[in-house]
Amino acid sequence: MFNLGNAQDIDMVFREAEILKSLNHKNIVKIKNCYTLSDMKVVFVMEYLEGGELLERVEAANFFTE
Repeated sequence: MFNLGNAQDIDMVFREAEILKSLNHKNIVKIKNCYTLSDMKVVFVMEYLEGGELLERVEAANFFTE
């Protein structure tokens, strides 16, 4: 969840979410939906991916090749 300051910020996030929703690539997590709560927080509904946290895997390996 992201806490945003104003309607312009929310509009910008929704535009970016729409772009991300249109992407289809095996290495990009799919965004299913995006909505705003009454307290100006934005929620992303994303696909579930198994395998744990990416950050933990990167820290353990130190780096990945392309």
